[in-house]
Amino acid sequence: MGYAARCVYTFSAGYANILAAGAQLAYEYSEEKFTATRSISAVFVEQQNVFEGQYHDNTDDLVYRYWDDGRKTMSIVWEGHDEGDMSANAATSSFSSFGEITWMTVEEVAQLLNTSL
Repeated sequence: MGYAARCVYTFSAGYANILAAGAQLAYEYSEEKFTATRSISAVFVEQQNVFEGQYHDNTDDLVYRYWDDGRKTMSIVWEGHDEGDMSANAATSSFSSFGEITWMTVEEVAQLLNTSL
């Protein structure tokens, strides 16, 4: 059992901090607007009783990996070497980190998008 989908994305906080730390992002932040697209896929791992999944940026080689065990938040993230990236810090811009993604219910998303179900 598994799932796959396409998603829209925006920062809820932290964009300025990421840029101040030297990151070069493949998209611009725009308040209250979706700024990027991602794909998501996961499979159910019966032995662990979790969905093991990944988010993939469609504009960069950034990968978020997660284990959906029913908690509200979870995530680890990494980015590989940007082959072909012409930016000044391309040779040193790969990273890995631990972060947090907060899942939203269908009702919360409907409210955020100001629409009904």
